[in-house]
Amino acid sequence: MATAMLAGIAFRAIYLARVLRRARLKVIEAWPMGAYRSIARSPGAPRGNGEGGDVWRRALLETRLDGVDAAIRPGERGERDRLDAVAAAYVGWLWLARRAHSVPPGAKPNGEAIWIP
Repeated sequence: MATAMLAGIAFRAIYLARVLRRARLKVIEAWPMGAYRSIARSPGAPRGNGEGGDVWRRALLETRLDGVDAAIRPGERGERDRLDAVAAAYVGWLWLARRAHSVPPGAKPNGEAIWIP
């Protein structure tokens, strides 16, 4: 993706985070690909071609969450976006349970960081 395209996405995310914070909601940043990579490094994770397609993402999520196949049917429109949303929600749940890890390591729970499993 071109850097100019990333800027538009980042600015939308920054605006959304500000709106949510004004509503007194806690906002964290999750990185879906970081979540997949972290799960892939865990014992017993399915092996694949690294940053492969949706099959790899789905297989990794299924090691942690039940019902991914029922909720997001393979080949369904927007499958990648939906899988990434599940990965981000999983990171959010881990953060609430104080089981997420920060990038960079050692960040405070209320500090600036990207969170992964």
